[in-house]
Amino acid sequence: MLWTPDCLFFKPRRLKLLRKNVEVNLGQGQAHLRGSATVMELEWGDHHPHKDLLHPRPDYVLGSDVIYNEEAVMDLVATLLQLSGSETTIFLAGELRNDTILEYFLEVAMKYFIVGRVDQTQWHPDYCSSRVVLYILVKK
Repeated sequence: MLWTPDCLFFKPRRLKLLRKNVEVNLGQGQAHLRGSATVMELEWGDHHPHKDLLHPRPDYVLGSDVIYNEEAVMDLVATLLQLSGSETTIFLAGELRNDTILEYFLEVAMKYFIVGRVDQTQWHPDYCSSRVVLYILVKK
């Protein structure tokens, strides 16, 4: 199962694009790939998400550019807590736009998750940037 948040409220065209991406990457002609991915709409902070998002818990949660608004931090962390089980690994990547919001997110997230940052020496050189980070979170 794969969950990729786009923003507080998903836009249908973004979900369509994400579904197409999954179809291309896991679809026909990719017989050497194993596994599955499911794209579903999710509103952060929703106290009653679709049961398929929670049972079974996803192995991975992927997020890109999701730490951008102080008002959204609590809903994002609450949703990550809801989605993650003891075996879930969360990857959050994004551009550092506002240090205050990032610090607030980390302060809240570290109450519930072990948070690590992937050093850019481990990245492909084409993707390194001083303003981009990749965090890995696992539930405490």
